[in-house]
Amino acid sequence: MGKIRSQRTPTSNFDDLSETLLEAEGGWDDKDNASLRRKQRQEKEDEDEDEELEFGTVMKTLSGHEDAILCLDFNHPKGILVSSSLDGTVRAWDLQLNQCIGMLEGHSSTVRCLQLDNARLFTGSDDGTIRHWDLTAIPPIRSPTSMDSFSNFSSAPSSPTLSTVTAAEDLVPSFNDGGLGVFQGHTGEITALYTDHQTIVSGSNDRTMKQWDIETQQCILTLDVQWASKGGNTSFSSGWDTLAALENWTLDSLRYTNFERSSDYIGALQFWNFALANGTVDGKIRMWDLRTGQAHRTLPGHNAAVTCLQFDEVHLVSGSADKTIRIWDLRTGSVFDTLTYEGPVTSLQFDAGKIISGSNSAQIDIYNRTSFQHTSLVGHSEPVNSIRFRNNVLASGSRDHAIKLWAL
Repeated sequence: MGKIRSQRTPTSNFDDLSETLLEAEGGWDDKDNASLRRKQRQEKEDEDEDEELEFGTVMKTLSGHEDAILCLDFNHPKGILVSSSLDGTVRAWDLQLNQCIGMLEGHSSTVRCLQLDNARLFTGSDDGTIRHWDLTAIPPIRSPTSMDSFSNFSSAPSSPTLSTVTAAEDLVPSFNDGGLGVFQGHTGEITALYTDHQTIVSGSNDRTMKQWDIETQQCILTLDVQWASKGGNTSFSSGWDTLAALENWTLDSLRYTNFERSSDYIGALQFWNFALANGTVDGKIRMWDLRTGQAHRTLPGHNAAVTCLQFDEVHLVSGSADKTIRIWDLRTGSVFDTLTYEGPVTSLQFDAGKIISGSNSAQIDIYNRTSFQHTSLVGHSEPVNSIRFRNNVLASGSRDHAIKLWAL
């Protein structure tokens, strides 16, 4: 793998909009704070302009969470990253200033899934609700002098690390005023969600999926996954072991040691236009039509819970607690390839050239879809729970409480 050059990127739309709104509404003590943040971001961009980064280099480490990272997402390599942890907090990070800028408060329990789109964030929680956030409303860190305490980097150029946020926790604002709505209706934990500009689809341990209208915050469709899994649609193929597993399913009986996601009834979902795919604890992937609310195809193959998936026009890639990633050809419904790992697969994302995954290991696997070669990224000290990449940057969250950003 060759080097990539870190290119100067203009201040993101998020920052421009955030600063404009805050100044207009008097959200900052004075305009000097707005100027200070702009200046700091400009200085960081100038510092990074000519920096050469090897493939697989740890660009930065974000520290502050006090327990395992469960999920994360970011909108731009120099924009905003949001992370949720078993410590019960949801944190927003400025990736240009390299600091935690706020903790999101509103849920009464752990956030297990989230999706960030520009400054719009959706979070799904064990409290059974989904919340919609406007991150432009996050106030700045009040004290300009506190910035240094959040940006102490290690001397090693390949592994800069943010100082622990909890050392100055009072300087990190708690944020509960940017909520744009609460989606209520599930009776179990929210374990998966996916959204476009108009709708959300959520999966829950109440064994249903719900489609929501973002503008009205109303549920417009409920899909009974348990009914479908028991043969409610004649197009299904279900073995006796599948039915037994679903009938006797409990949160504890199927829980892997230190791997909570394998016990979620609905482990993953994604939709595109009217096509919806979801993976469940029985190891099956089911394809649904959101126009009719009916499941029309089942992809059997995994022999343990499906924990993550993604699809495009041709392929669906799924990860499972059975320690495999399967690549499906949606045109035929057959498995195109199977990748085997040493532990349950916790998270994945793919594009035309690669599949990146975490598999209950401290290492991150990158599978080249052209050369069929595997590359490992080593940096975390405990298993990786969540990965997300955009452009040439990968973010990973681990049970070691840390978030790392890598050059790809």
